[in-house]
Order: sequence, then C-alpha cells, then structure tokens
Amino acid sequence: MVLPGAADDHVETVGTVLSLTRFPLKSAQGEALDEVHVGPDGLQDDRRWALRTGSGTPVTAKEAPQLRSVRARSLRGSLEVSVGHEQPAGWTDALHVLAEVVGDEVELEDTPGGHQMAPVHLVSQGAVDGPGGCDGAEHTRANVVLALAEPGAERSWLGRRLLLGSAELAVSRTPQHCLGVYCTVVTAGTVRVGDTARLGPPT
Repeated sequence: MVLPGAADDHVETVGTVLSLTRFPLKSAQGEALDEVHVGPDGLQDDRRWALRTGSGTPVTAKEAPQLRSVRARSLRGSLEVSVGHEQPAGWTDALHVLAEVVGDEVELEDTPGGHQMAPVHLVSQGAVDGPGGCDGAEHTRANVVLALAEPGAERSWLGRRLLLGSAELAVSRTPQHCLGVYCTVVTAGTVRVGDTARLGPPT
C-alpha cells in the first residue's frame, strides 16, 4: 500500500510495531493487544472511560494514585477491571471494585475520544531504553512502541505521515514532559504487532 499522494520513492521503511497498548480506563493500567482498529479517536476504546465522584469531580491517579494498581480492559465494548490476582469484574461489579480502590463512591463516565493531547501516542523502544528513558515502555503510557534503527528518531518526524498496517497517521507534535510523539489519524485502519512502519512525506 502506498501513502495517498506519495510516490514509492518517497516512502521509506523505518521500523516495525513492537507492541500495542490501550488504556480503557483513564489512569489505570493498560491492555496489551495483538491487533487493534485505529479510528479518528485513536485506538478503539482507548481512554474511553473516566472516573468521577458522585458530585461530578474527576478522579485520576493524581487524586488517587492507587488507581495505577487497577488493570482495565475493554471486552466487546464493555469495561472490565481487576486488582491483584482477582478475577476481572464486569461492568456490574466494576464500580464496587473501583470504589474500594479509591476509598469513595465513584461513577463511570463514558467518554469516547476523551484524549487530552492527541489520539495516538507513539514511542520507540530505543528512546525508552536510552538515557533519560523510562522504567519500561508501560510507564510512557504510549499506545504504540516501535523498533527503530535510530533510537528516538520519531522526534524528527514532525509533519510527516506514518503508515502502520492499513492506518495512516500524521505526526503532529512532541510531548513536553514525555518521550515519543503524538499523532492524529488521517486514515482509519487495523494495526498489528509486527507490522512494518513506513514514513511518508509531509502532510
């Protein structure tokens, strides 16, 4: 597949997709995926749900750091959560589990496309492992981790188009306090672990 409007010699292979992660519940742990649909709002069901108190005040890891211990996943469009070695709790019991973790009554808010920065956060494994990196890619809370020949090269891709699987992204900005880059979605598609990452001309 060739990027729309780009000649073959303007598209270069730069790496491969190492991992895909979505974060169904904001501030909770992510869900590793083998493949995922990427639409205008990013990975399907990524950052879809948020916690609020009964009075409507948002609850994040800033207010409740213990949320980082919660594992969350989206199963057929519904949220499941678990803590420790417990079995995942479905939608009916999720509020009870989350209330125990937070120590207060909470409500779940369905917020499709609820990204504060950009639909997709992408980082190279080399940037994570290098000086100034994080203690594992999961700490970046990035959606896509790439294997690149040049660690951190993604920071030089601003304004370029990136083809992953059948999805086309536009590299839009660099995070101020985080590794990698933020991307918008130009063309929806499916991305799989092992897919080739190809870099195209400016958008």
